[in-house]
Amino acid sequence: MPQRFEGVLFQIGRGSWKPLSGSRTHRVILNRKVVEESISQLIGLPVWDCNPISFSHQCSVKIGEIDKSFIDGINVCIEGFMIDTPIPSLQASQNLGNLGLSFDSKEAHIKDMRSYLWEIEKITFVGVTLVPQNKAAFRTDTSFHIIGE
Repeated sequence: MPQRFEGVLFQIGRGSWKPLSGSRTHRVILNRKVVEESISQLIGLPVWDCNPISFSHQCSVKIGEIDKSFIDGINVCIEGFMIDTPIPSLQASQNLGNLGLSFDSKEAHIKDMRSYLWEIEKITFVGVTLVPQNKAAFRTDTSFHIIGE
């Protein structure tokens, strides 16, 4: 039986700590309505390991797959199973500190492109990337754990 993971992807109504890749210099925020409309997209999507040198979303190693997504209070949560493969971020996590998650999207509709904080009105998720928590755009609002460890 494959190992399982759980994590918090981000928190509803809380802006990112820093700009996401592709959002130029803008931080982003997702409200409950947008999350409720899009959360089911996460099921079946891959979980990638980040590039362990640059900590970017240049994903090359699929480490898991999401099979459950849900809202717990303000937390957007995912669960899934790990693929039996070496995971550089997990192996290096003792040196990096806590691990977190970052979502990958291919399309996002922004309410006001002139605003410093971009409110996402519609989003299409395409995956999730495992990153050091201090490199994640949502930082301490995100987490990743292997269940049972």
